[in-house]
Amino acid sequence: MKPQILCFVAAMAIGTSANTALAATTQYFDFATFTSAVGPVKVLEDFDTGVGPAPGPFSAGVPVAFDELSITYNDAPSSLQTVGVATPAQIDAASGTSINATNQLSWGEEDQFSLGSPFDGDGPAITFTFDTALTAFGFDFSDSDSTDTYEITLGGETFLLDNASSTFIGFFGFVSDVAISSFVLTQATTGGITETFALDNIVAPIPLPASIVLLLAGLGGLGSLRRFKRS
Repeated sequence: MKPQILCFVAAMAIGTSANTALAATTQYFDFATFTSAVGPVKVLEDFDTGVGPAPGPFSAGVPVAFDELSITYNDAPSSLQTVGVATPAQIDAASGTSINATNQLSWGEEDQFSLGSPFDGDGPAITFTFDTALTAFGFDFSDSDSTDTYEITLGGETFLLDNASSTFIGFFGFVSDVAISSFVLTQATTGGITETFALDNIVAPIPLPASIVLLLAGLGGLGSLRRFKRS
């Protein structure tokens, strides 16, 4: 009987792997719906506390470490845009709309760090790399330009950051069937000079204690074994 049970468990594992290969990601457009799907969340990064630089621009191509993730940006060809941590006053003064009254990640063709002349070119590609792979995450986003849109690419899928308003402050969340180690934010469309955009409060579900994970796995295994015995 034991070899049969082992074969059954192996078959279940193979079936799970096959399903994982067909995994999909669901996009959420408000915080309440996202948390109802994933449960309580914690803030991975708020750009104010813990590890991370003071407000100021990043260097293109150089990873910047934060508490539980790192951020790297690269400009589009012929682009001179900046990415960095900015204060609400800097964002608002550079044709942007601050998400809240604390520091945020920001970028755009308005030089929010020196308030000089507008830059040129399309938006940068910003790569967010998690220290630990996640199956769900979300963030607050400020779209201050009705002619520009941004998109998120993760796990081979692309999702538009957009809602009914031409300019808005909103929440976007993503839940995947497989663990995600990184995602990339890029400009999808542009209609002229890119206003200053902002992103803040990157969140992820609070992980279950290891003991609970083992308990749930054990209960699932017992259920499968009972069904096997009945058959």
